[in-house]
Amino acid sequence: MHLRTGPIRLPRKGFTLLEVLVVISIIALLAGLITAAANRALVRMDEVRVRSEISQLETALEQFKLTFGRYPPSRIVLSESGNYDRTNPLHQYSEQYLQALFPGINLQGEDNYWHDWDGDGVKAPPNIFYDLQGQECLVFFLGGIPFTGIGPSGFSTDKTRPTLGPTDSKSRLGPFFEFDTSRLKLVRDVVPPIRLPNDPVSQRFYVYLDRYGSPYAYFLARDAATNNYLNDCPNLVGPQFQPYVTAISVDPPNAGVIKYHRPNSFQIVSAGKDKIFGSGGLYVPNDDNPQLSVDDYDNITNFSEGLLVPR
Repeated sequence: MHLRTGPIRLPRKGFTLLEVLVVISIIALLAGLITAAANRALVRMDEVRVRSEISQLETALEQFKLTFGRYPPSRIVLSESGNYDRTNPLHQYSEQYLQALFPGINLQGEDNYWHDWDGDGVKAPPNIFYDLQGQECLVFFLGGIPFTGIGPSGFSTDKTRPTLGPTDSKSRLGPFFEFDTSRLKLVRDVVPPIRLPNDPVSQRFYVYLDRYGSPYAYFLARDAATNNYLNDCPNLVGPQFQPYVTAISVDPPNAGVIKYHRPNSFQIVSAGKDKIFGSGGLYVPNDDNPQLSVDDYDNITNFSEGLLVPR
């Protein structure tokens, strides 16, 4: 029989401080990696959602064209009193467009035959013109008359009286897009402000915010000519922003001729996560695009697969 001598070692009941610190460090590292991956996934998800919504807006614009024979304009002047300035090219264009959209419409603004474009039930005085830019045109024409207390409700099928309300004209044309009402904002409520406070159009017409919280920009190609885009969102994106160009010729005899992306339809642009549109202009897919501002890189459009310049 052998007797054990020396101290008796009891089973250890815990971890050493060093072991605990190692475990905590590993957990913290894993948590950081998971959080970073989750954040990247959320950013990517927002990008995918914006691109999907732009596709839905494209479909709505095509439906509008099927109904009316043309795309919505990206700049128009609306007058409820009929005093269009026929020496002003934009006023001329606006009258012609409305008459083409609503055949037989009377735009003279007589008291018994005026059009409530802003849906507030009150005829605007002769000195008030509603100058809608691209971001507002996108909502107005796809959504319809923004009646007070109701919101965008389409247009009356009576094309001589398109602003009749739903109670007066049950049959409607549109809305052509189901807007998320939580992201429909009056221009006056958009920060930073994109119009002067005393501009009457800011009281009634909406813009539509993307998932990042910035209004979608909308540009229409005016005709079939090569140089056929105008900067129709000046107050929204700044005077330096231009619709995106696919090529600028430098060789005679076509030196300076511009070719645009989507030259026969329209451009829809989200400012992306940074909410800054950048400079616009020349953009070549799968190129380094050194001519673009870095603010353009995270823009999302209807002619790019996700980010304008993937990073």
